[in-house]
Amino acid sequence: MSIPKEPRQQMINIMYLVLTAMLALNVSAEILKAFDLIRRGIDKSNGSISQKIGGTMDAFAAKVKKENRGQNYLDAAGRARILSADFQSFVDSLDNMLVEAVGTDTTTGSLKKPDDQDTPTRLFVEKEKLGFALEEKVNTTRSALLGLLDANDRKAMEANISLAIDSIPANSPKKDWPTFTFYQMPAAGVRTLLSKFKSDAVSSEAAMVDFLFSKVGEETILFDRFKAAVVPNATTLVTGEKFECEIYLAASSSMSPPSIVAGGRALSLDADGVAKYSTTVSAPGEYSVTGTVTSKDSYGRTKSYPFTQKYKVMSPPDHAAIVSPTKMNVFYIGVDNPVKATITGMRQDEISVSMTWRYYQ
Repeated sequence: MSIPKEPRQQMINIMYLVLTAMLALNVSAEILKAFDLIRRGIDKSNGSISQKIGGTMDAFAAKVKKENRGQNYLDAAGRARILSADFQSFVDSLDNMLVEAVGTDTTTGSLKKPDDQDTPTRLFVEKEKLGFALEEKVNTTRSALLGLLDANDRKAMEANISLAIDSIPANSPKKDWPTFTFYQMPAAGVRTLLSKFKSDAVSSEAAMVDFLFSKVGEETILFDRFKAAVVPNATTLVTGEKFECEIYLAASSSMSPPSIVAGGRALSLDADGVAKYSTTVSAPGEYSVTGTVTSKDSYGRTKSYPFTQKYKVMSPPDHAAIVSPTKMNVFYIGVDNPVKATITGMRQDEISVSMTWRYYQ
């Protein structure tokens, strides 16, 4: 027995079971009227859910078109809708046969004999055996719905497919489901039961569509890691040259870290998803490092981004110390003698100057 998780479906099942139990005690006009009210309420609810499913399918199709993925899930949802519509049409045909056999009141449009138990027994159990056809249709439709999913998803969705045949109690003298369900059941109760099966089909259809729609959404990659990136045009400049750099926001996803290859080897990532490449240069010249960054975009599609970074290697400059007095060419005892000292090819903050004095006579 499949127990639906949806509160609405559970309520419908409980109400039907209560009325069925009351029928075993007495078939009163009030009970038959209650069956008719429940049937009308179920039919109205089915219409609202079908309208909601239509809205979900529109959003489903728009998402697949925008993101260019998930067409297989959309196709499966479309097949689920076809299976549900086919089942509901089959149940409507059974209901029409019952109404035609029992007859309707031309004034009210309701059944002439809502308490008629012989006609449903003849139609669904004894002669036409419509109950057996319904049992087979429920089982085949349920199997077809679950067959739209792979093994893992099928197991997860079994409890959400409310369209199913309830098991017969072990102590029941009626050994098959049609007899247990339809034998001596009043016509009003049978019509309500048929509406309940249509409700089960609509609820199962909604569950399938929602589940398949979620399968597209779960592939979306969310970027949750951001870092300011600064790429300079050079790290060493000569006086008079212009310093330039590109500044941008780099985004990545902790759920889908990229794979980075540079210089022919794969690089490991730090906690921020950043890789560092290093190599030792041995001779002057122009060099370049090439590689690729592979990641998933916001639609879950894998993409690779190639890059090339050029750099130059120069020999160390010939350093020459330059020392010169700034005031005069001789030093005088007892006064300050300013001196300027530097080394070619080096910054001033890298130079330390010291002097010692030696006196000659």
